[in-house]
Amino acid sequence: MKDYYKVLGVKKTDSPEDIKKAYRDLAKKHHPDKNQGDKSSEEKFKEVTEAYDAIRSGKADLRESPQHRHPFGTDWFDLFSQQRQPRSYSINPDIDNIFELDFLDACYGSEKIIAYEYKDLCESCDKNKKDKGDYEFKSCINCNGQGRTRMGNSHMTIETVCQACSGSGKMIDCNECGGNIFVTKTAKLSVKFPEGVDKGSILRVVGKGNTRGKFGEFGDMRIHINVIPHPIYNRNKDDIYSTLKIPYYTCILGGKVEAETIHGMIKVTVPPTSKNKTALCVKNHGVKKSGNHYFSIEVVMPDLLDNNEKRILGVLKKYKDKNN
Repeated sequence: MKDYYKVLGVKKTDSPEDIKKAYRDLAKKHHPDKNQGDKSSEEKFKEVTEAYDAIRSGKADLRESPQHRHPFGTDWFDLFSQQRQPRSYSINPDIDNIFELDFLDACYGSEKIIAYEYKDLCESCDKNKKDKGDYEFKSCINCNGQGRTRMGNSHMTIETVCQACSGSGKMIDCNECGGNIFVTKTAKLSVKFPEGVDKGSILRVVGKGNTRGKFGEFGDMRIHINVIPHPIYNRNKDDIYSTLKIPYYTCILGGKVEAETIHGMIKVTVPPTSKNKTALCVKNHGVKKSGNHYFSIEVVMPDLLDNNEKRILGVLKKYKDKNN
């Protein structure tokens, strides 16, 4: 009988992970695709594959009594044999939902209806398990019940554990869930978004996630908030920023102008000789009225001047020239 451990260059005391790594390294080195036309590499590839399968299945130690097969005992082989059990069925009970909230709705707070999908237990599968003590099984359609699938090319065909059934050769037989033991359901939920909620915020809704594996018990929904940009306003925490267009003569002389805030129209005082990008702060007109509203002045110049405007500006120019 071949010494399969020697073929892979490992010891019986090595862990399954180390043996798997040794096999992968050798298989990669001698793979036919990498060594086309090299018969010795092709034979070596077959040999290491045979060795790894023998060790994994326990055939490499059949001549030894069970108590001497491996220092780690039968649990070591159980790590490999787990692959031949029906695949595990589990899902994350919590779900993530991204919701886009209007800019002003985020500032004021609002209530929205959210449509979402979640996973629940398949009632048909659960009934079979309760009535018969286990699920209803059938042969795996991916491997025809063999537990292994073949892949390769003209040079070499490799057998691997079937990923659909984890090597067990069987899968759950259910027309309702397709063998997944979970079904997808849709629902709607009314969610209250608090005043001042901002982008990047996460709201947790308890009990609105996927099933926890028992009927009537569910995980939570995490709502990740994305705020839609506003065409006029920008926001930094509770402060609001916008541009305020002011005629040039008001910027020169000063005065009051109407300005739009998230709370409505207000009168803003413009100091004399205000320049472009001068900042004006209106307190308590930001988010939740605890923040401020900051206006950046944009001086509006006229496209045309009529004769009276030209005359007045001409007089002003002469006056400034004389005094300078």
